[in-house]
Amino acid sequence: MNAKNLLLAATAALALAPASHAQTYLIRGARVVTVSGPVMLEASVLVRDGKIADIGSNLPAPAGAEVVEARGLSLYPGLFDLSSQIGMQGARENTMGELLPHLKAFWSYRCETELAELARVNGVTHVMSKPGRGGPGGRLRFGVIPGQATVMNLTGATPEKAEITRDGPIMLNFPTVGVLEYTGDERFAVVPWSTTKNQYDKSLADLRRLFASANDYANRKGALAPDTARAWKPDLMLEAMIPVVQGRRAVLIDANSDVDIKAAVEFASAIKLNYFIDGAEQAWKILDFLKENHVRLIFEATQAVPPGEDDPVDVIYRTPAMLQEKGIPFSLGASGGGGADTRHLGYQAGNAVAYGLSWDAALRAITLTPAEMLGLGSELGSIDKGKRANLVLAQGDIFEPSTRIVSVFIDGRPVSMETSQTRNYEIYRPRQ
Repeated sequence: MNAKNLLLAATAALALAPASHAQTYLIRGARVVTVSGPVMLEASVLVRDGKIADIGSNLPAPAGAEVVEARGLSLYPGLFDLSSQIGMQGARENTMGELLPHLKAFWSYRCETELAELARVNGVTHVMSKPGRGGPGGRLRFGVIPGQATVMNLTGATPEKAEITRDGPIMLNFPTVGVLEYTGDERFAVVPWSTTKNQYDKSLADLRRLFASANDYANRKGALAPDTARAWKPDLMLEAMIPVVQGRRAVLIDANSDVDIKAAVEFASAIKLNYFIDGAEQAWKILDFLKENHVRLIFEATQAVPPGEDDPVDVIYRTPAMLQEKGIPFSLGASGGGGADTRHLGYQAGNAVAYGLSWDAALRAITLTPAEMLGLGSELGSIDKGKRANLVLAQGDIFEPSTRIVSVFIDGRPVSMETSQTRNYEIYRPRQ
């Protein structure tokens, strides 16, 4: 880094000191990566009251605005992780049953955690935090329907202040036959096939009953006359399912093997769900099936090892490029349990670029595409007038681990770049 760039970075960092109370900022002279349109060189972005007020060249600074000199830096929209559990630490398990569509992750969300700090200083400004996972790699699943996800900014003193929407998709951990848990000979199985199959059939039957009951409940409630509606006794579980069976709320179906993905798609298509497949580790095996059935994916296994002993060792890395080539809509999520890998979201997207995914598609897959999947495309995901000012100012390519994130805006306000790691560094530096 030359002296000029060092000075620019330092100037930007000072201008964005957390103590600032300004509501209006002019980020001037940056390379603006809009995502929704072409890259703008030496452009300026005006941020006012939490929103992007204007974009262009030579924008004048309004009276009272704080000017951030950003020449030599790149401005990106904040990254969006759809596969996180940040804020859910300590709230992943329940003893209330397998079918809990009425439970909202929002009410268990913890705003300030070390994981949120580490993610936002790496450019992730908002996440969809999901209930019902834990354990190594995040692959342990608690409950068939553990509740509703929540979409949150990675700042804010209370869940209400961090909230983008508390009414996220319903999570569905699709029953699995456990391909890796048994052999053809039950004497050598970790779990006997007959036991696994019985559990699978029971879970699937329970799901079908739930959706059938929800449809019946919605129809009966909709047919009530106004004078009898007041006497209606709501069922919390079925009330939560009404927007699901009516297609107004998405369902995130966690499925990873090709067999489970096919079963999940057939199940969701039969009852006309608005759904995404989440995980999708073996999507590469059934690309034509996914294309024919118009399946949307959240692919979160970008750095996983293929489960099959005969699978090509790099096939997981190449899967995003295969999805792009087939025209299958997808976003990328950070693989890893409990939200610990959310801070690596940009790097995981960069890994997909190294294995054939186009750079533009990779950035879109962690910014605008996830926002559009959740119906938030008018609010998040690109640098456009009127959208939330969730922005990242960086000195280089946001996919590169060597890139320095200079500053981060969330809802138009600069956030602290201090983390537990920087604090510990200052504590223990005198021991060197």
